Amino acid sequence: MGKLEEIIAKNFELDPSQIKKEMTPADIETWDSLSQLNLISAIEKEFQIKLEIDEIFTVMKIGDIYDLLSKKGVL
Repeated sequence: MGKLEEIIAKNFELDPSQIKKEMTPADIETWDSLSQLNLISAIEKEFQIKLEIDEIFTVMKIGDIYDLLSKKGVL
């Protein structure tokens, strides 16, 4: 399990083995606007990056987080 999976699991109170890239807020009961902001904050801190507001609003599923971090060159 990678660091991103750890952050996602902790933030959304999931078992890391449950995390799938196609998961959306509809699939994760604890995914709301506040938990998404907390997730972004934890990701920025861990990977020492700054995400822009327009980038944050593109996150509609777990896979979008992976894509965004890949574009930033940290995954």
